[in-house]
Amino acid sequence: MHKDCRQIEMMQSFPSYSVAIRTLGTAGDKYVSELKSIRSQTLKPDGIFVYIPDGYEVEPVADEVYVRCDKGMVHQRSLPFDEIKSEYILFLDDDVFLPDDAVEKLFAALSQSGADCIAPVFYENHRLSWEKKVKIAFFAGTYPDHGTSWAFRVRRDAHYSYCNAPMEVMPSQSASFACFLCRKDAYADIHFEDERWMDTYGYALGDDQLFFYKLHLYGHKLAVHYNTGIIHLDARTSKVIDRKRIDYVSRLIRYVIWYRTIWQVDVTFSDRMKSAVALAADALRSLAACLCNLFMGRTYALPNMFRAFRDGYAFVKSKDYRDIPPYMAHKKN
Repeated sequence: MHKDCRQIEMMQSFPSYSVAIRTLGTAGDKYVSELKSIRSQTLKPDGIFVYIPDGYEVEPVADEVYVRCDKGMVHQRSLPFDEIKSEYILFLDDDVFLPDDAVEKLFAALSQSGADCIAPVFYENHRLSWEKKVKIAFFAGTYPDHGTSWAFRVRRDAHYSYCNAPMEVMPSQSASFACFLCRKDAYADIHFEDERWMDTYGYALGDDQLFFYKLHLYGHKLAVHYNTGIIHLDARTSKVIDRKRIDYVSRLIRYVIWYRTIWQVDVTFSDRMKSAVALAADALRSLAACLCNLFMGRTYALPNMFRAFRDGYAFVKSKDYRDIPPYMAHKKN
């Protein structure tokens, strides 16, 4: 009885939320585990909604609601979500495990930070050995930041840097897309459906940065939490990984993200010059990394680099791209 009363008090003291899960129905036991962990939360959701494309099937577990939609990592996360009437939405991939108090922790941190959106940190770059930090800096362009107030900061070359000595809860400009809690009105404000162009490449690489950086630029506060206990179990939708294709697509999309979220957002000549120099410097780093890849047997990296730049440039100059609303098109003055 005492436990039930405490739960009622907690539910009344926190905003309402519902869960939105994107899936292809391939996560198996990890999906079942996720649903069980949601139902075990100290703060219960108003509802659990599962968004699955036409032609894909998943076995219902309990009373979750299944909603049919178009296929695509961005498509399945850029819907109107009219079915959801709650103030907040907990967005999840289909392979996330949440401890019983996870949502309670997220809401408490939201209140503490004054944020509109919060996400757990899955990949703790700051805990890596110095050798691995050097490796991801050289090959991926991901650098540690010292003395920064941001957990993750988007740079002018469209890569991100991470805080090397983070606090438990910090403001951020990017986060992981596998799990985040967001005000529904803040989500709707940025019109993420404008970014569905990314799904045409088959791999939505960078969809998280595209979403969260847009949220940040539109004036909504994003925070990340380093100590929620939430685990991304990372169920693969395919056992076959085409590394050559992924390498090419990731380079192409990275250029488009730079053009779309950095170059086109810059309004002064000075800012554009800084962004151009940052892109050129990153191209030199990438070229050096490609040459190293040649010696490691990854002969596809160097031609991919030039092909991706060519195709990315062609895309941003195309009519198809011009038909996409600008990144900042919906920002209110």
